[in-house]
Amino acid sequence: MKEIAQILVLFLVLISCANAISLEDRLITIKLDTNGKAHVIEEFTISFSTTTEVDNFKGLAGINELSAWKNFFNIIEPSVLGEKTNLQIVSKVDSLGFGRILIDYYVSNCAKLENESGRFLTKNVRSNQTSFYDAENKIFTLPPKATLQFQVFLPKIELYNVENYVTTFPSALFSGPYVDQKTGTATYIIRGPASASEFSFSYKIEKGLGEWDVQNIINTIYTWAFTNPIYTLVILTVIVLVVVYRYEIFNLLVESFSGEEEVELPKREL
Repeated sequence: MKEIAQILVLFLVLISCANAISLEDRLITIKLDTNGKAHVIEEFTISFSTTTEVDNFKGLAGINELSAWKNFFNIIEPSVLGEKTNLQIVSKVDSLGFGRILIDYYVSNCAKLENESGRFLTKNVRSNQTSFYDAENKIFTLPPKATLQFQVFLPKIELYNVENYVTTFPSALFSGPYVDQKTGTATYIIRGPASASEFSFSYKIEKGLGEWDVQNIINTIYTWAFTNPIYTLVILTVIVLVVVYRYEIFNLLVESFSGEEEVELPKREL
């Protein structure tokens, strides 16, 4: 009797496994702007084994609650940590019968300020900012059928020298860059299964002149003046001479732009 009960339990387990929803593909795209804000788009592709699963999936259409989707299939959750805004969830059954779920959201300050040098800022995203990082064991693990890609927008001139503006570690973990001149983007990809003790994705941006505060300009001039004393002395001498002889210089400039005097031709007597 005990053996029959064990066989029955095993049979029920096998049936439940056979009727489980399975993940076919998962694509996480992290689009980073100059402020470090991330626009995250996560696309899940799942397969069904019963019509009940399909009906339950369709019943969730239009529901924007992550908890409802996680109860349906526990893999469906955001991969990027941090406070999320403008979160939207869209779902559909495609022509091949696969279920597709798209989670779209924003995370402010996803890329942290790593370094500031003059007009250049370096921002960084690390593995511990993703749900794939195990803080206890200190390891990043991207599962099979998952792809994580980072996308940064760079000026056209920088796209020709991407390596000078983007740094990945460890470099073997990433593939890329894939540069798109039309959209002005450079993309780096991690494909699962993959693991590393940690990873970092850094990108350098140049602040506009308006963003570069006066104090930074003063500090830069101050540093340059003390590291180049001879040039500084020459420039100061020229400035003093211009101030002392400003009127003479002004008169010379006026004369140079006034042109030649008009010459009057002699009159012919009739």
